Amino acid sequence: MKQLALLDPPATEPAAPTDTAAAPGPDHPPCPRCGSQDVRDAEIHGGRSTRRDCRRCNLFLYFTRWYGQPGSRGRGRVKT
Repeated sequence: MKQLALLDPPATEPAAPTDTAAAPGPDHPPCPRCGSQDVRDAEIHGGRSTRRDCRRCNLFLYFTRWYGQPGSRGRGRVKT
């Protein structure tokens, strides 16, 4: 029986999320691909930029912050 215990993976803590949920509302329109308003903000460039993606289909929507400056809202949006 002790041999089976050795095969069980050790208990680990879940990884901390690297993105934050953004509240739905008039600040961002629904996703053009799936219509969801559930989005996430992911920090990139070492935290200097923030990218907003659809949480349901992972479509890139726009940058909320670009190298510390206000983002490109609408520019760079993927056409589906």
